[in-house]
Amino acid sequence: MQIVIPFAQVKAINPNLPNRNPASTLESYLKCIAVSCHSFRSHNSAIRIILITNSEIVGETKSILSALNVEVVNVPFTFVPSAEFGHKFKGCFYFFDALRSLNEDSLIIDPDVICLGNLTNLVRSLGRNIAVFRPNFHPEKLINGISPLDAVEIYRTYRRGYTNLHPDHVGGEAIYFPKECISNFIAEVSQFWEWNLSQAKKGSRFLTTEEHIITCILGENDCDNLNEYVSRIWTTRSYREVEGHEKDPDQLILWHLPSEKHKGFKRIYDEQIKSNLNLQNLQLTKQYYANVMNVYPNYLSRIIYRTIRKFKA
Repeated sequence: MQIVIPFAQVKAINPNLPNRNPASTLESYLKCIAVSCHSFRSHNSAIRIILITNSEIVGETKSILSALNVEVVNVPFTFVPSAEFGHKFKGCFYFFDALRSLNEDSLIIDPDVICLGNLTNLVRSLGRNIAVFRPNFHPEKLINGISPLDAVEIYRTYRRGYTNLHPDHVGGEAIYFPKECISNFIAEVSQFWEWNLSQAKKGSRFLTTEEHIITCILGENDCDNLNEYVSRIWTTRSYREVEGHEKDPDQLILWHLPSEKHKGFKRIYDEQIKSNLNLQNLQLTKQYYANVMNVYPNYLSRIIYRTIRKFKA
């Protein structure tokens, strides 16, 4: 199995980043990628790590990825959304371009995922089914404007007779694809993509993220579960939540930290990664990651968090 990080270098707005400047957004993501790749490499010395992107990686990041033995593969961005999709998460559909280029069993992860240990047990748990992470969202929770129930209604307009009426939303931060499942999945995505674009351009409802598309296409498939290994962890003062699992984060091996792109990842990059001449031997503890990423808030943070939650209730 190989680790794959798709990353489209596009001018886009990410709501989890306070600075809307495209150059600053790109810099934040490149730092996330460097920190993420280091976390995987430091615990898994022999695993293949691939960054798939649509433009050259240059400068400091290029040198760091080289030191970590990360392969950088250039793949054009063809699943480009039209203007009707807006600028939020514009690059998320690049997932499909990256997936189409693969011919090996692959665990595909977001740039802001960190690895906290050896992946041997995770790899052993994987079979020949696609394996997904499910955040356990309420069916009416809005995700970039539409809910899982909305997504089903839209997809049934495209595919009459679709039987999965209550989909469990699939997160995009960690998905495992066995090599033999890739071509059929991409064929279905490609057919749906043209219809989805036409829906958007004529003002009809359409699926707004890659997660909605993945959820609907996999809705009638038997997928294995990655929730034993990964969670989406929100760490802001106003919203602290571990999505997808009731376990303590300390028991998981992959943390997805979307609200730490400009804080925790930046701090680790600046303090530990950018000037280290021996990256492959740099070991960072789970406690260090937890402290920097604010996974376990201090006493004052807990009081603030509880006060905000009580006020909202």
